Amino acid sequence: MLPSRGILRSTPSLGLARKSSSSRISTRQFGTALRSNGSLPQTPRTVLSGSRIGGPAAFTAVRYASTQPAVAPTPAPAAAAAPVVDPIASPSVLSDIDTTPVSLSGSDLLNMPEQIGFLKNLGLDYGFGPTALMEWILEHTYIYTGLPWWASIGLVSLAIRAVLVKPMFTAAEMAQKLQDLKRDPKYEQLEKEVMSAFQGGQADQYAMLDKRNKMKAMRRAVGYKMLPASVPALVQIPVGFGMFRLIRGMADLPVPSMETGGALWFNDLTVSDPLFILPIVGAGLMIASMRVPLPYMASSQQGTMKIMTMVAAPITLGVSIFLPAGLQLYFAISTFLQFGQQWLTYQNWFRKMIGLRPVVFGGHHRSPIGGAYQAPRTLDTKGTVVPQKETLFESLKSTKAAAQQKLEQWQDNSTHKATFAPPPRV
Repeated sequence: MLPSRGILRSTPSLGLARKSSSSRISTRQFGTALRSNGSLPQTPRTVLSGSRIGGPAAFTAVRYASTQPAVAPTPAPAAAAAPVVDPIASPSVLSDIDTTPVSLSGSDLLNMPEQIGFLKNLGLDYGFGPTALMEWILEHTYIYTGLPWWASIGLVSLAIRAVLVKPMFTAAEMAQKLQDLKRDPKYEQLEKEVMSAFQGGQADQYAMLDKRNKMKAMRRAVGYKMLPASVPALVQIPVGFGMFRLIRGMADLPVPSMETGGALWFNDLTVSDPLFILPIVGAGLMIASMRVPLPYMASSQQGTMKIMTMVAAPITLGVSIFLPAGLQLYFAISTFLQFGQQWLTYQNWFRKMIGLRPVVFGGHHRSPIGGAYQAPRTLDTKGTVVPQKETLFESLKSTKAAAQQKLEQWQDNSTHKATFAPPPRV
């Protein structure tokens, strides 16, 4: 075979392949928006349809098989173009728009009448929850009493504390029962065993459950209940959160009347206390209220409570020192009322007045299970050697001498009574 034949035969195929590859559409044209890429070649549908075998024309001829020649459809005349109406220049469109001016100036906000719902009109809408409840209470107190904001905040704090008086006394009674129970050596021993079983791992789980059941039975025996002891905390947490969020929002907005709603040196309730008196007083009263029950606690809890008071002091002061004066005032009033209520609760004359049993200092109490508790006595088990200075004969001799001395003393007493006896009556 001649080499030239293979070359001549392959040349047309190479040219055909080059032509077909150049006519392909690049796939990159579908993934970019650059104008440099060419657009797709547009081919008239009439040419394509006519060039296909069995196209629409063929189907038409088969469907309408007739001897009459096909007549091309006459195109309908184009409809007259509708006139374009400019909506800006049309008076009918402009007449439908309400052109009443709306004033959103700051003077209107400052002059907004203070009535029920004006806080929501200012943008303080909290929907539903503790914040919305406290907003309703504080707003109604401010509107109906006519008091300034500082007095309204204090009155709301006093009302909250008054509502919690009965639950607080019940919780104090439950706390005293628990403190007396923790002084019981049996309960204290069970607590230690539960802690050791908890640290022992999975092997001591059954023992821990058994000890817990015994502790629960002892609490039930003295009348301690968990729910009445937790009611004040369950109420104060959402109420405190709602007041914090509400007063913080009123100060951040701010509500215009709060800028002059203070008293004394804190006239503006939307900024922090310039003299830092309110946060210091609030932190000090909180620590004082925490230290009131210390003398009546068990010795195992007194150390923990002292550490908590030392840690809570700087944290409370650091958090509240930069808050608005409205919040600082609320915290100071709340802690003052809490301290007064806590102090009264641990006074025996007041407890007797309201029907609670008296409290006692730690270490001097009666066991709540029954009977007076006495600390177990300890014996010195260290052995001592008694020196033997006399023999057995000498010991018997000394014992005989002591017996004779006792006998002589008894005889002397009998003679003395007979000598000084009164004469018989005649």
